[in-house]
Amino acid sequence: MIDHGVPDRSVVTTCAYCGVGCSFEAQMKGDQLVRMVPYKGGDANHGHSCVKGRFAFGYATHPDRLTTPMIRDSIDQPWREVSWEEAITFAANRLKAIQAEHGRESIGGITSSRCTNEETYLVQKLIRAAFGNNNTDTCARVCHSPTGYGLKTTLGESAGTQTFDSVMKADAIIVIGANPTDAHPVFGSMMRKRLRQGRS
Repeated sequence: MIDHGVPDRSVVTTCAYCGVGCSFEAQMKGDQLVRMVPYKGGDANHGHSCVKGRFAFGYATHPDRLTTPMIRDSIDQPWREVSWEEAITFAANRLKAIQAEHGRESIGGITSSRCTNEETYLVQKLIRAAFGNNNTDTCARVCHSPTGYGLKTTLGESAGTQTFDSVMKADAIIVIGANPTDAHPVFGSMMRKRLRQGRS
């Protein structure tokens, strides 16, 4: 921050390091990101954050970051910079050609667990509306399938049964096979707050 100076404005945004959806104030000086501060009004994190969300924002201005669209006709050719219009037209034509040759079901989409709900919604909308099929999924369903199976078997529902905020109403907290302070620091900080209130 010393190198960049004092910010002159801030923008409320969503952290993309994981799927929690923490709100941050991206503090800016001109178009330069100076620091990230957890947003106290964030419904998911209430002003808490993990170390990545708080301090690992250097990728936003890293010199290796791609800032213009690039395409290539085949894997053995070098990448070349193009305009956004040319890149979108190139991608659309290639996708249409795949469907023309292999059928409507030949294209699908999968989102990362680091995507926001809004980004995941947009991908499934693209697949269903533009490509005309239901081949859409998220990797969270795959990597959390054992969790989902266990929840479905024991509770009859595979979705999460509580919100993060519910820990603040708990009289007892049982943690099995997890380390929330390391693996889920936003929840871990809320859990520690509840423990400091004298709960067990």
